[in-house]
Formats: sequence, C-alpha cells, structure tokens
Amino acid sequence: MATFHRVWLLATAVLVAAASGCGAPTAAVSGTVTGKDGKPVTGVVAFIPQDGAKYREAAEARIVDGRYDLPAVSVGPKRIEVIVTRDGVGDPSLEVTPQPRDVDLKPGPQVIDVALPKSR
Repeated sequence: MATFHRVWLLATAVLVAAASGCGAPTAAVSGTVTGKDGKPVTGVVAFIPQDGAKYREAAEARIVDGRYDLPAVSVGPKRIEVIVTRDGVGDPSLEVTPQPRDVDLKPGPQVIDVALPKSR
C-alpha cells in the first residue's frame, strides 16, 4: 500500500508542476527613457497590443529617473507610447507628443530604450 501512495504522490506532483507552467507566455521588459537632451525623464510608458480587441492586455509602468520595469507583458506586436511629466505630475508644457514605436515582444527578458524629442 505504501508503494501506491508514493506513486500517487509522485504523479500528483508531476501534474501540479505541469499545470503551473500553463498560461500565456510573457516578456519581462525594462529600459530607459530619455528626452531630446539625452537626460532621463519621468512619466509613464505603455505597451499596447496592436490588436485592439486585446486592449485588456495593455501594460504600463511609471518611468522614474528615466527607468521603467514591467515584469510580465503579454508577448506579440505592441505599440509603445510614452507620456513625460514633471515629477510625476502632468504638465502640458513638458508632455512629449506621443511618438508610438512598434515592437514585437518575445518571451523572456528584453531591454527596450526609448529616446523622445520634446514637443513644440
């Protein structure tokens, strides 16, 4: 009887391990965002699926001291949009005109740096 329990426990552990790996693949995305002057900016970066029906899978992160980090973004074609603010507070005189950039995210870690010009 003890052998049956060991086999059952082993089979259960294998099934649990296999099931925990199920799910949509993701990318861990990080990078820097700089203005036209090359200095780090503060604001928000968004990765928006190019398939509008999957908008719920959009991911965004705060840009702090020019750096952002998104640990889990769904893979596939995305449009990157950035809004730059002064100290995290919206200021139309400093907002950057959205300059969308298209990327195709693959599973795993990726570094995507963005350099943006000031508007006006």
